[in-house]
Amino acid sequence: MKELWIENYIRKLTVEDVIKFASANQIFLSKEEADFIYFNIKENWRTLLFGDPTLLFQKSKENLNGDTYTKMISLYQFYKQKYQSFL
Repeated sequence: MKELWIENYIRKLTVEDVIKFASANQIFLSKEEADFIYFNIKENWRTLLFGDPTLLFQKSKENLNGDTYTKMISLYQFYKQKYQSFL
């Protein structure tokens, strides 16, 4: 059931949502970075939440500014740990 809720949320997610979340966390994305992150969330959310995202992070490192990448990984780890009991 919770996977269905997450899937419905992801389905409604927009690039603007990604940009707003990043900005609220002091991450300022270029258009290319926002599009890259948005696409990866939409296509790979199951891996990000339930699998091993190592390969996704390696690809992200190649496509994001170094500071953006570091902050993104930090936020991912923070929220993954915070909500682990719900997954």
